[in-house]
Amino acid sequence: MPRKGLFTQGFCVLTDRNIDMEVVKAALATYNPRYVEATPESNWQMGGEFLVLDGPIPGLIATVDIVNRQWPDEMGSPQEDPMTFGAWTMGFFGPLTFPGNLERAVQHSPRREKNQTLKDKHRGFIRLKSCYKVDGPNDRLIPENYKPLDEIRFLTDIAVSLINIPGCLCYFNPGGEMILDKQTLVEWLDVSDKHNLPPIEVWSNIRLFTIDSTWSVMDTIGNEQFDLPDFEAFFKTAQYDASKIDFYLRNITLHFLNPASKILKDGDGIDGPEGRKSNWRVLVSETATSTPPRDVARLVPESEIKKLKQVMKDYW
Repeated sequence: MPRKGLFTQGFCVLTDRNIDMEVVKAALATYNPRYVEATPESNWQMGGEFLVLDGPIPGLIATVDIVNRQWPDEMGSPQEDPMTFGAWTMGFFGPLTFPGNLERAVQHSPRREKNQTLKDKHRGFIRLKSCYKVDGPNDRLIPENYKPLDEIRFLTDIAVSLINIPGCLCYFNPGGEMILDKQTLVEWLDVSDKHNLPPIEVWSNIRLFTIDSTWSVMDTIGNEQFDLPDFEAFFKTAQYDASKIDFYLRNITLHFLNPASKILKDGDGIDGPEGRKSNWRVLVSETATSTPPRDVARLVPESEIKKLKQVMKDYW
């Protein structure tokens, strides 16, 4: 799975028809976009003609290009589609993108039936990627004082500017496996802005899996966009309502977005979903329980660690 490097974030707006670059440029007029022509060597995987938009912090830019074909959810293969595969490994479909992102985004969305219709209807996408200017030998792909939330919000605002173009269907964040229709995107952003909180519900997903008749797990997907590990919360199904674990995972993520928060280490104690009334432990792992592959911090009730390790012996 491509990590941050040449590109640091990547979003899409799915479309149901061919979109003209002049229309996109007009929708982004407030950003004073600069047009860059396609080269003879250009291909759709890495992009042809595109727009460049300056970001709110020095050196940050966004590129916007149009792909008038469906999102390549399988990301090609070295044998059958090496060009798509190569573009994927280099991050041209966004860092943290992994095969099946769109399918999983729909499968684990709160509006699954509606989003499945949007997925089936789409025929292309407008691709948004962020990166930093590299003008000299001492410049870095990712600057020292890197602040991922600034660039993520920058791309989000660009997506909002694009989504009302006729033919634009929905917002899709492959790294966070999130797909949102126009109305939901704007509503969720408004709620977060009113509470002065980063809209992590727009940028990252939370998924529920049943392990067996006793245990379930919920995980976040997309925290790597914020330079945080994803969290996996293991709990007894009969003991906790899934909505409470969802709230818990969102709060944990918001807590560790605070620069003053300490870095999680394996074995650390942490408050559980009931606050200080429940003692949980952190189990750090480089292997996630579910796709995609990524670093995770497992959150487990302290009194149940031995039992759970036995239950999960084939996965951990």
